[in-house]
Formats: sequence, C-alpha cells, structure tokens
Amino acid sequence: MVRDEHELLLPVDMPEGQYELRVGMYILETMERLMVVESEQEVEGDMIVVGTVRVRQSTSRDDDCRKGRHA
Repeated sequence: MVRDEHELLLPVDMPEGQYELRVGMYILETMERLMVVESEQEVEGDMIVVGTVRVRQSTSRDDDCRKGRHA
C-alpha cells in the first residue's frame, strides 16, 4: 500500500451532489498509466473507485470550522 495524501480544491460553483473518487497510478518517466490487474475494489480500466464524496454548499459554520473556530 502506498500512502499519498492530496487536498482536493473544488470550484466554488461546483454543483452539489455525489461524486466518485477515483485513483490511478502512472510511471513518472513516461507518464504511462498502470492498469489495474487484480483488486477487491471496483475495477475501471486504469483506475479504481475508492469511495464517494458528497459536495454541498458551504455555510458560515463550515467556514468557521475551517478557520479553527468550532461552535
């Protein structure tokens, strides 16, 4: 297992809804995508679905929490 953390920056006007979170790997030197050969996760060519995220409108309370102020 390779742990690789990333922050997702979403457009302000992104529609609310459920979105699949997919990941894939590639060879850095050639940028060739690696194929998923065997997995217990849902396989989709050269990537796997690792989960679903829900996007919703930000509220002032969400903004406070991001700034470290908890209500």
